[in-house]
Amino acid sequence: MKRPVSIFFLLALLLCLAAGMTGCGVNVFEASNAGSSDESPSLQSPEPTPSPVPDPTPLPSPSPEPAPPPSETPPDSDSTLFPDNPDLEYADLAGLEFWFCSGAGAWRTTVTIQSDGTFIGNYIDSDAGSREMYECNFSGQFSPLVKTGDYEYSMHCESLTAEGTVGEERIEDGITIITADPYGFDDADEFSLYLPGKKLSELPEAFIQWAHGPGSGIGSDGTLTAYGLYNAGGEQGFIVYP
Repeated sequence: MKRPVSIFFLLALLLCLAAGMTGCGVNVFEASNAGSSDESPSLQSPEPTPSPVPDPTPLPSPSPEPAPPPSETPPDSDSTLFPDNPDLEYADLAGLEFWFCSGAGAWRTTVTIQSDGTFIGNYIDSDAGSREMYECNFSGQFSPLVKTGDYEYSMHCESLTAEGTVGEERIEDGITIITADPYGFDDADEFSLYLPGKKLSELPEAFIQWAHGPGSGIGSDGTLTAYGLYNAGGEQGFIVYP
C-alpha cells in the first residue's frame, strides 16, 4: 500500500526547483542549446584594425644641372676686334657707283651693289675717232660681308654672268659694238671692301695704283676718302668718285 505524499515534501521540492531555475537559468539554456548547431548563432571574431602603412620614403629630387655660363664674345668678334666702326651692310652701299679706270683712254667699268649683295656692272672701251666699241653688261652675287678690320670687309664673288658671247658684234647708230669680257672681274673670287679712313699703308699696292684715277680717292693724310673695292684675283681696284 502506497504512502501518501506529504504536502510538505511537495512544497520543498517546488521551492528547490524554483531556486535552481532562478540561479542557473542562463546556464541551463546555454547548456541545452550547446549541442544544437542549427539554432546556435554564429560567433564572428571582430575584424582586426589594419595597421597604418607608412608612406614610402620619398626619393630625393634630382638636383638641377647648373646653368651654363653666359656665352662670351668670341675673340674674333667684330665688336671685340673692331669697335671703332659700326657694322656695315650691303644696304649701306645703295646708290654708290664703283669705278675701275686708269684715267687714260676712254674705257671704264662701273659696278653698283644692291642691298642683297647682288651687283650689276658695265664695261665700255672705245678709241677716239673709231667706229668700234667694246662693251660688256654683267651681273652677279657677292657672299655676305665679313668684317676684317675697322675699315675693311671681305666677300667672295659667288656668281658672275655676262650678257652675250665674247666677240659677238652688233651695229647701233652706225657703230659696231663688240661683246667683251667684264674687265675688272678677271679671276673674280675674293674681294675686299675698303671704307673711308683706311690707311694707304694697309692697302695693296695694286689697289693704290688704280685709285689714283680722276678725282682720286686718296687723301692728303694718307688715307682713303671714299669707298674702295678690290678684286684680289685680278689685282684690280674700284673706287667711288665724288
